[in-house]
Amino acid sequence: MTSPILYEGRHTGGFLISEANGHRSRGTSTITNSGGTAVRYQAGTVMSLGLGTPTATKGADDVGNGTIGTPTALVNAMPGDYLLEATSSTVFEVTAPNGDILPNLTVGTAYANQIGISISAGGTAWAVGDTIVVNVPAAVGASTYTGAAPANAVLWDEVWVDPGATVQIALIIGSAEVTIAHLVWDPAVAASVDPGSAALQTIALSELAALGIIGR
Repeated sequence: MTSPILYEGRHTGGFLISEANGHRSRGTSTITNSGGTAVRYQAGTVMSLGLGTPTATKGADDVGNGTIGTPTALVNAMPGDYLLEATSSTVFEVTAPNGDILPNLTVGTAYANQIGISISAGGTAWAVGDTIVVNVPAAVGASTYTGAAPANAVLWDEVWVDPGATVQIALIIGSAEVTIAHLVWDPAVAASVDPGSAALQTIALSELAALGIIGR
């Protein structure tokens, strides 16, 4: 009798070299199958997370009364709350949702690092400890990276999605090292399908690195 050939799938988190303490590197989203057959997504698949419209909220006890511009999510934004905390009347420290400290924001100067926002001085100066929270919602789910939207996450575990179903997925979203050879690409990006797609992989790895997901 001839034994069947068995293929071992990708292991949960098998692509991961290291991550931050606690849950700083982890995130969740959803993925929807609008097709007519079940779809398998392997651990290590490079993903694009859809982001909703950001909002900015002043702290209830803020002293300063300056104007806060409408925030935007830039290509390397991540879902969650960005904390802006005044360290002086003209400078805010910016902390990303995963705990990373981003470059400072200067009052009166347009800020563009993961998020875009402008904060101006008012009649009453900003005081040390004043806070502004910029929330970037992950509102529209995830899809495999194809180059149409930025790469900003890596799928943690294998998942099957039945036709018409939406399932919750776990992701690496920042502050991690990953093995490039163990990443899984959408067929539109796989080098074996299109020689030009190697450039898309390079772009994706650069976008992931901007979020702290470093390929090795």
